[in-house]
Amino acid sequence: MKQIYTKPISFYNKKRSFCYFYFNNKRIKIYNGKCLNKNIYPNKEKGKKGTIDSLNKLRSLLDNELKNNWIPENIKITYEQELETSYKTLKKIDYEGSIFKERINIKFFENQRLGSIKAAKEIAKTIKERQSLNKNCVLGLATGSSPIDTYSNLIRIHKEEGLSFKNVITFNLDEYL
Repeated sequence: MKQIYTKPISFYNKKRSFCYFYFNNKRIKIYNGKCLNKNIYPNKEKGKKGTIDSLNKLRSLLDNELKNNWIPENIKITYEQELETSYKTLKKIDYEGSIFKERINIKFFENQRLGSIKAAKEIAKTIKERQSLNKNCVLGLATGSSPIDTYSNLIRIHKEEGLSFKNVITFNLDEYL
């Protein structure tokens, strides 16, 4: 899923210069190119011109990376082996100051197929939990091509494992912001 970022902006100051961008109304500061695997250090430059030139290089590089859905390295990603399955997922580890703090738990998968299998299993689990309580399960389902693999996996679980949708109510989201 592609994230939306603002364009990066350069901030020059004699004491501390940096580039920044906004993600979900939070300002994210980038002080150097180290996190982008580049040797760009505006604050180590001698003189205003050198610092500004270095900031412009950093901003340009950052702009390109954000277009490719870059996530800052300080969002630590580790592999987590799921016990019930044989595939690996990537799990975000929260830390103080995370741009994702107080957000929905996000899991990254090696590919869409694996993510779709996990999403279908989570939905099936929720449906079964609600059935065991003799309550309806209300789902907001996305339209379009992105969720097709997830829906195909739900059909497979229905056919192979007997998942019932008798207690399921859906709201299909066509357009939303």
